[in-house]
Amino acid sequence: ADRVVCGHIRQLPVAVLIHRFRPSLKIYLVAHGIEVWRPFTRSELHALHRCARIWCVSDYTRRQIQRQEPSLAARLTVVPNALDPVFAVNPPEAVRTDGARVILSIGRLSHADAYKGYDLLIRALPRIRDAEPGVRLRFIGTGDDQARLKALAVECGVGSAVEFPGRVSDEQLRLELARCALFALPSTGEGFGLVYIEALAAGKPCVGVRAGATPEIINHACGRLAEPGNIESIAAMCIETLRDNWSPESLRHQAQRHSFPAFQARLATAW
Repeated sequence: ADRVVCGHIRQLPVAVLIHRFRPSLKIYLVAHGIEVWRPFTRSELHALHRCARIWCVSDYTRRQIQRQEPSLAARLTVVPNALDPVFAVNPPEAVRTDGARVILSIGRLSHADAYKGYDLLIRALPRIRDAEPGVRLRFIGTGDDQARLKALAVECGVGSAVEFPGRVSDEQLRLELARCALFALPSTGEGFGLVYIEALAAGKPCVGVRAGATPEIINHACGRLAEPGNIESIAAMCIETLRDNWSPESLRHQAQRHSFPAFQARLATAW
């Protein structure tokens, strides 16, 4: 092989070691998000300067790397993530038998991922239900923060309206997306936000916050952006999104900007 692609910055030392024996080898790095939104160590900088290209999954990640190390600017290229083809297929029609409207959120319920803002959604739910009675919140995923989030829901008086079905299969995930009224993830640390694209591919509007790379995906044509960390703003944007009349086909079209063929074309240019 004449090229090595590292999927994470911590793989770079291995590629650099190979490069010592193969000086003609070209090294590429995929830069995702929080793992590169920080000052680099001396050894990391040494490795980064040996990369032919650093493929950033969003313009926000590109700007963060350039801010930390301006000398890398010429090596930075934006190659957004791609929608898994399994989500590109129109999801099956599915309606909740209880008639409730569901706000869906997906991810690891982990203390380490507190920036995802799951607790903010729970705290916003009473305000949402005051305006839109019967709305429920449903978290797909598991993690060491699940017990705390369940307790928080009880504390906020919405324990019976917050559901934690745990980890689900890909097929079940597509059903969950098909059944929900909207997808919400008020994360402040998304390097790309692939889960928003998956929701759009299911014809569902999204609610996020103005932080990280989220504004590169969510715009007024496919959802709403709240202020980071602002419970009232998150509640207001969820209410507005629930009340708007969305076209599933238009939302799916938004997702196709990140289809696998589109990714292939961008990668061919960046390669």
